[in-house]
Amino acid sequence: MSTNRTESLAIAGRYATAMFDLAVDAKKEDVLVQEINVLAGAVKGSPELATALSNPLLSRDVKGEILASLAAKGDKLTNQSLHTLAEGGRADIIPVLAELLTAKLAAHQGAVQAEVTSARPLAKDMEKQIQAALEKATGKKVRLTLNEDPAVLGGVAIRVGSYLLDATLAGALNQIRGQLLAANS
Repeated sequence: MSTNRTESLAIAGRYATAMFDLAVDAKKEDVLVQEINVLAGAVKGSPELATALSNPLLSRDVKGEILASLAAKGDKLTNQSLHTLAEGGRADIIPVLAELLTAKLAAHQGAVQAEVTSARPLAKDMEKQIQAALEKATGKKVRLTLNEDPAVLGGVAIRVGSYLLDATLAGALNQIRGQLLAANS
């Protein structure tokens, strides 16, 4: 079942809310979020796994078995949640689900989640400067998720919720290209 990002967010949002509420009731929100993030990392890191979980030719039972084997040592709540995902035919939304659960945990703990994307790994002092600036701007504790994407060429892109600060070279070049195309039309 192929879905675009907007559809995936809507679908994953419902699952994330239900899963997180159950985890809070069981006082296992940290465990659930950590384990789903580990699984999401495995899915992102393995094109074969991502393909298998999104393959409509594989049955929901097979996908459930794949997830169960990956999370065999995980918490019972995590395993039940993954079983529900597989049963619902939504095993492919795990990376999006992990993002939403991470944001829910941050909000639950009075923090905000910020995603920082750069071409290369940031120096530790730069990470601290970005985190301090975001904490000052938001008035909340900020949790950084650091991503590397060589396509940004240089600079950083920072996303906090629906806000995006694109200070990348690729973003600047795209903006210039757009201005040039608009001027020619």
